[in-house]
Amino acid sequence: MVFAIVALAAGPAIVIGYDRLHPVAMSSPTAGPNSASSAISSTGVPRLTPARSRAPSGSVTTISPAESTTSAPSATGSWEVRGAPAEVAASFEEATRGLGVVGVAYAVVGRGGLIRTLGTWRTGPAWSTSKVPVAIAAGRHPTGETQQLIQAALTRSDNAAAEALWANLGGGGTAAALVDDQLRRLGDDETRVQASRVRPPFTPFGQTMWSLEAQVRVAATLSCSPDRTDRAILATMGKVVPEQHWGLGRFDGAAFKGGWGPNPAGRYLVRQFGLIKLNGVTLAVAMAVEPSSGSFASGTTALGVVTGWLAQSGLPGTMPVPGC
Repeated sequence: MVFAIVALAAGPAIVIGYDRLHPVAMSSPTAGPNSASSAISSTGVPRLTPARSRAPSGSVTTISPAESTTSAPSATGSWEVRGAPAEVAASFEEATRGLGVVGVAYAVVGRGGLIRTLGTWRTGPAWSTSKVPVAIAAGRHPTGETQQLIQAALTRSDNAAAEALWANLGGGGTAAALVDDQLRRLGDDETRVQASRVRPPFTPFGQTMWSLEAQVRVAATLSCSPDRTDRAILATMGKVVPEQHWGLGRFDGAAFKGGWGPNPAGRYLVRQFGLIKLNGVTLAVAMAVEPSSGSFASGTTALGVVTGWLAQSGLPGTMPVPGC
């Protein structure tokens, strides 16, 4: 896995606002999928210290109900999905060979546009990436503790905090409908949030089937939203704890959320989506891997390889820029 680290160190300046990449701290997972204390195995990867924290550990992004009245731009504009150009696809295949089943989708941010895809993975359980739309819905139906719960759910991937937000939305079908409403508002007209706990003890919403293309539409539309609740959620996604700065977290200034968990056979899916700056353009990116070994550590390492490839890829190339 030396490739991933060398590629990141040698890559072009890629950031939102700071024009550099930063390293990630590695430690071992101890508490299961998507838990607040889960981190990353250091097997085969040097231990690194983050270059800087994104925000003071006690900071909380304020979400004011009074400021949540502006709707996001409509995302009903045409979204076209195509495979990446042949030379880009060939480069990606070479870089990711042997990692497992890998997929990436990306688009320049805006209201509608072109989504490009790479690899063969397309859709699967959302795991903790689903905490983003849950947090957005909760921000529109706040209780006294909503801000602190959102902070914990998005920055530490705290399961208890996310379940509290879900309960505050009414739980079950009521909560699922409210989260579905936010997905529709943000351009995802296909995903249906799971209302019941189909795989105890995992969360209902975490087992929602969410495609990479749908996540890109949500991230791109969220990026263009003038709504203050949406902006506060994005700001919070930029404060993920250093232990979870693998994959997209290697892009300094990224706003992102990861999700991970085992299938019934115990083999992990590891995925992320969010916003990064690449060659001066803001991209919405979603990526996932079912690693060959089936382990969480291999999954995070594989997404590090994908990140290294992104840094060197020359994307977005000649993709149109629809604008917000």
